[in-house]
Amino acid sequence: MITDTLKNMEQYRGMHEGIDKILSLLSSYDSENFTPGRVTVDGDALYLNFCEYETHSAEGAQFEAHHRYADIMYIVEGNETVYVKNTDRLGRIVQAYDSEKDILFAELEADATKVSLKKGDVILLLPQDAHAPGCVADEKCHVKKIVGKVRL
Repeated sequence: MITDTLKNMEQYRGMHEGIDKILSLLSSYDSENFTPGRVTVDGDALYLNFCEYETHSAEGAQFEAHHRYADIMYIVEGNETVYVKNTDRLGRIVQAYDSEKDILFAELEADATKVSLKKGDVILLLPQDAHAPGCVADEKCHVKKIVGKVRL
């Protein structure tokens, strides 16, 4: 997991060509040109999901984890908490890994790392980083977020 502001993400370039491309694309979006939906960059290997929602309580939230994709989340508007835990240390798996959808679900656990994200923040989550996004930070709020998906 790496978390920083978008303006500092230049430091992390060179890890992976797809991650570099997503980071370059994120800086071209703001609230004005944000439209919910998917933007395909390179088929299923590289794409952006534009998400808009209200944050929710951590109670009942679940971890999700992927084997084939990295997630790069960029907060365009609002704030949220993302809980993160190493996938190998997950306790109760709620839904076993589905290779077709590249996802598993597990219960949120008290020992998860709490990451607060605000407008302009980015979090890079690799396959070992199970994550429970969209949770309330300070108070319930409306969030516009771009999730870049990079097949590794």
